[in-house]
Amino acid sequence: MKKVSLRSLFMTNLVILLVGYGLFPFLPLYAIEHGAGPGTIGLYLGLTYVAISTGSMLPGWLPARLSRRKLFLVSGLLGSPALLLLGLATAFWQVVALTALLWFSGGVGLALSSVYTGLLNNTRHGRSFSLVALSTPVASLIGGLLVGQLITWQGYRFMFMALSLWWLILPLVVYFKMDDIAPETASRPVAEAGSGGAPASRFLFLVLAAFLAAGAVSVGRMGGSIVMEAQAFSAAEVGSTTAISGAVMIPVVLLMSMLSDRLGRRNFLMLGYLLTAAGAAALAISGELWHFWVAISLLMTGRTVNDSMAGAVATDLLPRSALQRALPRLKAMNWLAGVFTFAGAGYAIEALGTTVIFFASALVALAAAGVLLSLPATAREEVAVPMVQAITPSRPG
Repeated sequence: MKKVSLRSLFMTNLVILLVGYGLFPFLPLYAIEHGAGPGTIGLYLGLTYVAISTGSMLPGWLPARLSRRKLFLVSGLLGSPALLLLGLATAFWQVVALTALLWFSGGVGLALSSVYTGLLNNTRHGRSFSLVALSTPVASLIGGLLVGQLITWQGYRFMFMALSLWWLILPLVVYFKMDDIAPETASRPVAEAGSGGAPASRFLFLVLAAFLAAGAVSVGRMGGSIVMEAQAFSAAEVGSTTAISGAVMIPVVLLMSMLSDRLGRRNFLMLGYLLTAAGAAALAISGELWHFWVAISLLMTGRTVNDSMAGAVATDLLPRSALQRALPRLKAMNWLAGVFTFAGAGYAIEALGTTVIFFASALVALAAAGVLLSLPATAREEVAVPMVQAITPSRPG
């Protein structure tokens, strides 16, 4: 692939994620302004995640001969008008429909960015996915600081208009900085790549682990916003949790980019699942603003590590020819989990309370860690030299 760099991929992710992370804590609050209750909010978020799941899987469904770049460009052009119209919505059904369109556009973009990253010609997949994933904490930091302040200053309508202008950067980057993905070429069957069992079956275990961890994150993100709204935190305070978590994530992601290829990409993925569990459990006992800062930081750091390292581990499990279809499906687990958890979590919170639900989410994240432990190492992972060996001088023969 020519004209495709980590810098361009970072920027496409940054545009999408700044809007997503900046908006997400306020979607339940915006829904409340349009007459929605906790149960309806769960259904609303679940429906929008149906849209982002569909968008994420779309690149993997298309025949290889169809242009991924054109799909990236067209989907990117949908986001700006959707944001502008969100600020003008007068009924809850309009909010649902426009959020779904926006999330669909973002899902397509994030999936294609993952495919481009996986197809870069290098063996340092942990570094590549980590550097692109650096867009997540940067987007979280800027979006968390910006969106809440815009709402406080001029209200939702002005905020949505400002984000619609920001989104226009996405199609510009795709048009000027990205070439199309080459069609898939014949390669080894998936079942022959790597070692330690059929890669296709190992990939299914990875997909299951990603689904469980993403479900725990989804419940925590929605429940955290509902709890903070119930405790009368301001929009700026709700947004501050996103900003603080972004600041915490930046050094973690930079460290991951330097060490994951040496210490093991799977080890970092396990760390992400444990951070997710810790964040969900911390939400269960949060009451002060700084408690939510800590809890959301753990939760979102775990999510970022999970997302980037799952893609890197998938490149170890599968041959190159399988990545155009496999990586969008793996990316979609983040959103499919939301479809199942958001729809039920709102009603579960009403029936059982947030404390029980948050602790249950922590157990689900630990289950994801258990699934990951069942995966045998692949040949490509075993080639990596652990840092301990790398820094230990060899004895003279």
